[in-house]
Amino acid sequence: MRDWIREEKGKAGVWILALWVQPKAHKSEKAEIHDLPEGPALKLRVAAAPIEGAANDEVLRFLKRSLSEISNGESISIELLRGSTGRRKKVRVTSLGLDLLQIQRWASE
Repeated sequence: MRDWIREEKGKAGVWILALWVQPKAHKSEKAEIHDLPEGPALKLRVAAAPIEGAANDEVLRFLKRSLSEISNGESISIELLRGSTGRRKKVRVTSLGLDLLQIQRWASE
């Protein structure tokens, strides 16, 4: 079974996250892991509307802010890889201060 997070091949500290995004939520927050036909994805609710990239910007801001809290002081880079116009997204998270267990623990809190 595929997972919603994987390490990018050959690159330490680089993670690919599968997301399912719900725009126009009351507040930006992580929810549960969704089992979708394409594979599992972490559901994020974002307060921004899906207009002119505002929801995508909020996804990246939310992830950077949230993951910075657990990254052991290391810098974090977040990049949208796929899904700029849909709810299903793939993002690349780069930080030497994060490992798989930290990110999985963060998602389940």
